[in-house]
Amino acid sequence: MSEEARMSEELQESTQRTFAKEKELRPKNTTPKRQKSSKEQKGRIETIDRSSVNHYPSPRDAAVSVLLKLTQFEEDERKRKNFEDRGADT
Repeated sequence: MSEEARMSEELQESTQRTFAKEKELRPKNTTPKRQKSSKEQKGRIETIDRSSVNHYPSPRDAAVSVLLKLTQFEEDERKRKNFEDRGADT
């Protein structure tokens, strides 16, 4: 038998022993983990979406943005009257 054929045979035997050991070591009372169906996945995702989306946004959001713009405008007006440097085009 040539060296290459002997090595090939040893490799094959080693592989068979490894798979046999793996089969023996695996517990007999286990079953593969069941995959969740797409319906279950979809229902779970819809539940998360429904609970995390705020369908009633705060009524103060618009008022706060208007107040911030107004405050910024008033500050700019004051700086214009006093000829203060506003940091633009420097």
